[in-house]
Amino acid sequence: MRYIALIAALGLAACTPETNPTDPAPVASFRQLASVSDMEAILGKTMRIDSNMVVISSDGTFAGNFGGAVLEGTWEMQDGFWCRTLLDYSGPAPTTDCQLFELKGRELRGTRDRGNGSQFTYTIDA
Repeated sequence: MRYIALIAALGLAACTPETNPTDPAPVASFRQLASVSDMEAILGKTMRIDSNMVVISSDGTFAGNFGGAVLEGTWEMQDGFWCRTLLDYSGPAPTTDCQLFELKGRELRGTRDRGNGSQFTYTIDA
């Protein structure tokens, strides 16, 4: 009987996850910015991709520069997506696009076409 109890105890110990002090810390994941209140985390902050930058304002506008051209427009949240309309822009991007915005620390990941298009990642100035 003691033999069976010992085997059972060893079996349970084998099922218990072990923590290893050398394992890396869990990686924080991106969280979706799906509402105006979620967007407050980035409003008024300068966001950069290389030499390009943009600032999204709480009044429903945004401005910056991209590829050496002035970038201005309006934005609103629709169905969990950040929808922007560019003003006076003749570049390759569509004038209006709803984008999936996700935040992790100082990284803002955007995915065009309601999360189905190309991705880009801004770094938010501290």
